[in-house]
Amino acid sequence: MTSSADVSALLGTRRLQSYAREVLETGERYNQFGDDPDGYIGYSPDGRMYAIFTRKDRIPPADAVPTDEEGVALLGTMVAYAGTFTLEAEKVTHHIDVSWNQAWTGTDQVRFYKLDGDTPSITTAPYKSCFDGKVGRSILVWEKSSSSSNLRSWLVARERLEFCLCLRHVRSKISFGQAVFELQAHEGTGRCSGSPSRCAAA
Repeated sequence: MTSSADVSALLGTRRLQSYAREVLETGERYNQFGDDPDGYIGYSPDGRMYAIFTRKDRIPPADAVPTDEEGVALLGTMVAYAGTFTLEAEKVTHHIDVSWNQAWTGTDQVRFYKLDGDTPSITTAPYKSCFDGKVGRSILVWEKSSSSSNLRSWLVARERLEFCLCLRHVRSKISFGQAVFELQAHEGTGRCSGSPSRCAAA
């Protein structure tokens, strides 16, 4: 069973910190997209997700439209897809409906995650590399962005406020700032500010 802490920790947008490939037979690890890869992954409360990451040292094409050779090089140094996701204990499945590689579209990509405080590492299932033919797995570590922190804070405040029936009139348009103000007032008085209606303390 997935804990609410895991759900909260994964929601939001994160930036790629490292991207390593591990060869299962030897345990050897190397940076698959160089020493300084770049990218983002995002999980939203409506059940959708996206991921895009690249080598940071990619060579720009000479023109706006790349040559065939340049296009192959660019495609081979990126990963990009989006879809929905299913979360389980230490496991997340990406149900892909659009991707940079059409062979991935319509597939389920299983990932395993570990949380180090607020920092998740996401590991692929074992697969054979198209570069060296060896079986291994990819390990990606994602760092928290400020927008993720704001989203989780907003979700916590909104969830607490759902217990207060007298806030029905603002539920559909409440902002993060309003949520914090109302929550503080509610916790301090046992009543929702600006309304004579009673409600139970959250």
